[in-house]
Order: sequence, then structure tokens, then C-alpha cells
Amino acid sequence: NVEYGFARNLTACKSTGILVALTCVALCLVTLYHTIGLPLQELSFEALAKHPVLLAATGVELVILLCWIFLVNHDWVRVRGFAYAQRLFASCEQVS
Repeated sequence: NVEYGFARNLTACKSTGILVALTCVALCLVTLYHTIGLPLQELSFEALAKHPVLLAATGVELVILLCWIFLVNHDWVRVRGFAYAQRLFASCEQVS
């Protein structure tokens, strides 16, 4: 029951989650750009390597955004709904 409710709630909040994740990715990229202080043409791996925390934050936000886009969907809810229905029917058989 908890997994099914959680999946339904996440699916209902999907557009908000994507918007928040996109905003966070954009903020991480802007912060990284301003922290490095180099034009995009002069950007190098050495300059990026000096800011591992910002790189990690940007990577985590990208993973979260991809999860919102590809993992949270109606099929994900359907699988949890069927599992909930099977457990419910199994408990009804045990009671009677």
C-alpha cells in the first residue's frame, strides 16, 4: 500500500519535480560558470577539476532530473498497483 501511494504521489508531482530539478541544474551550471570565471571557449578539465563539489552537485542533479523524466511514469505506478492488488486479494483469501 505504501509503495503504491508513494508512486501515485510522485507521478502526480512529476511536472513540479522536473521543473525543480531543471532549476537546480541551471543554478549549478551558472554557479560553476561564475566560480570558474573563464569563457566557455577556454574551459578545460583542469579548470573544472578545481571545483569537485560543484561538479558532483551538478552530476547528482542531472541524475535526479533523468530519474524524474524516465523512471517516474504510469507504468511504474501500474506495477506497484498490481502488486498491491495481489497482496490485497491474498489477504482476503486468508481471512475467509
